[in-house]
Amino acid sequence: MKKFVVELEQGDVLPLDNANGVQVVSLEGSLWLTEEHGKGDVILKQGESYAVAAQGRTLVQALSAARVAVQSAGAPQLGFTPLRLAA
Repeated sequence: MKKFVVELEQGDVLPLDNANGVQVVSLEGSLWLTEEHGKGDVILKQGESYAVAAQGRTLVQALSAARVAVQSAGAPQLGFTPLRLAA
C-alpha cells in the first residue's frame, strides 16, 4: 500500500489524477472533494474517509487548515503538489 500525508492551509487544493480506488482520509480539519465525471461533491470532517470512484481528476480542497492522508493499493499517477489559490 502506498500512502502519503499532506498538510494543507485553508483554500489549498490537492489535485489527484487517475485516482480511482484511492482512499482520502481527513486526519485534521475539513475537506471538500469533487471528482471529474463524479456523481456529486463530498465534504469530509476530521476522521472521515472517502474512496474515489471516478476516473480523471479529483480535487481535494481544504475548507480549514487540514492534514490529509492519501492511500492506494495500486500505483495511480497521483498529483500531490498542493496548489495555493491567490487571495
